[in-house]
Amino acid sequence: MIKNITALFVILLATGTGLTLYLPQFQPGSTGVDKHIGYLINQDSLKKPLQMSATLLNPPEQDTADFGLRLGLFSQLAQAVGQGQKYALAQTPDIIKVSDQQRYWYLLILGPYSNQMQANLQSRQLEEKHGISTTLIRWPFSDNKKGDGKAAEAKTPAAP
Repeated sequence: MIKNITALFVILLATGTGLTLYLPQFQPGSTGVDKHIGYLINQDSLKKPLQMSATLLNPPEQDTADFGLRLGLFSQLAQAVGQGQKYALAQTPDIIKVSDQQRYWYLLILGPYSNQMQANLQSRQLEEKHGISTTLIRWPFSDNKKGDGKAAEAKTPAAP
């Protein structure tokens, strides 16, 4: 009986020691804080999704509207986050939740751009440098994005 317990103890000890050899080594000073997060999630839109119509371009408004570039349209938040993590762009894209009356969607968007020419120029640069295809949209918020990088900061939806 004691031989069985001793044998079990030795096996568990050897297994634990062997498994620790496969663990990644601790790097002093690495807390994971320095990892780049390639997106911002708009928390307000998760609680109360915007109407998809808030992103549609209406010809009469094109002179006064801010513009955005849609990098993707996803049915799951995890898909939008995954795509946002793939991009290492100078500007951080936003993830917003929208509704088209039947389903919820998650948009990965860049912006705002004050005119259509700026948005089109950025779209061409993304295509040439990164192979990213974009769609021109109306920026769905009435106020411009703040540059402080706080994902939970409130953004006021524009009237659809």
